[in-house]
Amino acid sequence: EKEHKAQNQRDAEARQQLAETLRTVTGALTSTLNLTEVIERLLESLAEIIAYDSSAVMLVQGNEIQVIAGRGNLVAKTTRQRSIPLGENALYAEILHTRQPIVLTDAQQDSRFIHYEDIGNIRGWIGVPLIYKDEVIGLLSVDSLSPGTYGQPEADITFTFAGQAAIAIENARLFGEVQRLATTDSLTGLHTRRHFFYLAEQEFKRSLRYGTAPSAIMLDIDHF
Repeated sequence: EKEHKAQNQRDAEARQQLAETLRTVTGALTSTLNLTEVIERLLESLAEIIAYDSSAVMLVQGNEIQVIAGRGNLVAKTTRQRSIPLGENALYAEILHTRQPIVLTDAQQDSRFIHYEDIGNIRGWIGVPLIYKDEVIGLLSVDSLSPGTYGQPEADITFTFAGQAAIAIENARLFGEVQRLATTDSLTGLHTRRHFFYLAEQEFKRSLRYGTAPSAIMLDIDHF
């Protein structure tokens, strides 16, 4: 009975510690609206709640899924920015369809797992969907060199984290789109007058900082 109570106490403390860590990493994710920074912080923060040898963030782009960022030794540079047709990878397609995490005790023994480039040494693997407002926008994966590293508890933790990560990613993407629309002419796709003055101000400040003389070239197109 005493040992049972002690175990319950340890479990309660572990849950509290996890909740505090999730609050901390969520704050880090939502503290910026720059998509690149959000992704970098996502992968860094993930390492605080689950051990991995590598991790990757993939976003859905039409009928493909694009690997937009990775962290760790198992993620080959050549796999980043790779676009993968959903019909090519049954494992990714299953995660996006079921909206549920998938855990591979040993990726080498699962026929759904596809080796890309030089990452054939992956053993333990978790893939979880990134869901924003009931829409699957991508997936998050973590890898390990050792088989049996991950189980359902690790998948549940990663899935919970992915829920917060999806919100941060989509907020950053929406903010970026608003910024683009505010500085780009919808007809021509060229930068607007507002954006020109923003860039001019930045260059003027740069010239003051380095003591150089700013210059500009103006072109006028007749009958544009």
